[in-house]
Amino acid sequence: MAITRFKLDDTLRKALDSGITLLTPNYRLAASVLEAFGSASATTSWREPNVVPVDIWIAQVWEMLSTRGLSPYVDLDILEPGLERELWLEAVEETREEHPLIDASAMARIASRAFQDLRRASAESSVHWLQEYDYLDDVALFNTWQTHFLSRCDALGRITLVEATSLLAQKLDASSAKLLGDIATLNFYETPANYRALFERLSEHTSLRGFLTLDESRFSETPNDLLAANNVTACRTEFKEQANEIQAAANWALMLQQKDPGSHIGIITPAPANVQQDLERALRRSYDQNAFL
Repeated sequence: MAITRFKLDDTLRKALDSGITLLTPNYRLAASVLEAFGSASATTSWREPNVVPVDIWIAQVWEMLSTRGLSPYVDLDILEPGLERELWLEAVEETREEHPLIDASAMARIASRAFQDLRRASAESSVHWLQEYDYLDDVALFNTWQTHFLSRCDALGRITLVEATSLLAQKLDASSAKLLGDIATLNFYETPANYRALFERLSEHTSLRGFLTLDESRFSETPNDLLAANNVTACRTEFKEQANEIQAAANWALMLQQKDPGSHIGIITPAPANVQQDLERALRRSYDQNAFL
């Protein structure tokens, strides 16, 4: 029995068979959908559907519209991740003399993340520049870095992906949207403002569909609620030695596997690499007491 991380229902499968482009919030979900699609195929070969993480799709769309000479896409290239890191580090290093104790590399990563998060959350310039808090020294310093970073991007004719998302939401017109084909989204819960604006823009010019695989009304349920709904009782066991804990986990997994040979069993640990060999050995021992270990 094939094990998949995603359950593909008939409605979504038919949509994929029709040739739509399915956008996902991340690469993991895109890979899971493709895996499930292939596992459910009745033949040994199939046409792979177009399932793309949204950020990769945005970059692809920007490149396509740029190659057609359309403005503003042709005037700006999306900034490569490596160059983006370098420009933020350069911005932080520019203030090294006034702030010699700053860890420039770490602060560049923090500043880059803040820049992206602020622009995902709102289209308002006042939010991007934290104008309500610009009297604070830390915010003033961050704005200095932003100014330097954006100035360098402008000089290089570059734009960040998060800015490209917002600009695409503003500038995409009907003729450009026709080039994109049929589009659907999958599992965009609590969508950030810039993606939401882009999807609303797409909806104006295309028949954008949205698929959700989770019931949003159940998001407030606690782990205990979910356990009770599935008639499962949680238990906690403490071990004095890791070897005993590993062996107990192996015995538990074997018990479940014997009850349901097709079950997908997960064992969660904070440091998988540290216990993998011992766990594999314990699983073999549980399966065959006479196994050579």
